[in-house]
Amino acid sequence: MALTVVEEGPRNLVIKVLGIGPYTINVGTLNPPCAELVLMHAMHAIPGVDVITIDSEATVNQREAQYNSYTDTHCYKRFGGLQNTAGDGKTGNVIIGCPAEGFAVLTFRKVRPVISS
Repeated sequence: MALTVVEEGPRNLVIKVLGIGPYTINVGTLNPPCAELVLMHAMHAIPGVDVITIDSEATVNQREAQYNSYTDTHCYKRFGGLQNTAGDGKTGNVIIGCPAEGFAVLTFRKVRPVISS
């Protein structure tokens, strides 16, 4: 049961989440770090009536997406992705909740990555 980085580049992040969460993606520890993440694509499989949740971390976390169908794919590229809409205390970090038997593959775009030369 873990969060696994499938691919990470200067502008994108692809992760796989398997099993019980929550998992936090800390934007400051990415390589390169960035200000926040925008969800571009999601594939998931969830047994029964469980849900996978994606929240933006803040003083009061903001729910950005909730998936509750058994197996599905969502593409948000057409309109620039699901933006971080958290309010006060916004950190840019993403919190992913996942049921015991669920999994998801999520593709994010990094916003304002810190690329050093």
